[in-house]
Amino acid sequence: EFQKALAIRPNEFAAHLALGAAYRDTGQLEPALKHFTEAARVNRDVEAGHLSRAVVLLRLNRLDEAIQAYGEVLRINPANDGVRTALGVTLASQGKVDRAITQFAEAVRINPDNARAYLGLGYALLEKQRFDAANEQFVEALRIRPRDPLARDGMQKVEEARRKAAAERAR
Repeated sequence: EFQKALAIRPNEFAAHLALGAAYRDTGQLEPALKHFTEAARVNRDVEAGHLSRAVVLLRLNRLDEAIQAYGEVLRINPANDGVRTALGVTLASQGKVDRAITQFAEAVRINPDNARAYLGLGYALLEKQRFDAANEQFVEALRIRPRDPLARDGMQKVEEARRKAAAERAR
């Protein structure tokens, strides 16, 4: 159905988006990426094509391209805290911790109830050995989701890192 629409109107945004989703949902990531890329090209000022493209690029482990696609979403909607959080996670996974911290901090500024952003910020600050600041982020995550095991684990990791740092200073 959508392929017929694209044969008649090859620049049909909705058809590219729908076909991309159908391919993605059946695990056919390369064709999905092709259609999401076309959707983003056809209508570059709509988040959906860029965001769908970023998600598929992540699944293909093409992180640099995913980061660029997230950047396009933020160009359109700088207040998208979920995308800022996902971008932070992706940056942190590449060791770009300072850039990740910036994205997580902006996400929690935009949405103070974004527990995932607090978690990401906490782990990124822990990586930078900013123990007090990291712990504060885990406390905030627990305020939002009191039973969150990742926040509790983060607080435990902060304490372990503090002990290790103190032992190294004592040598």
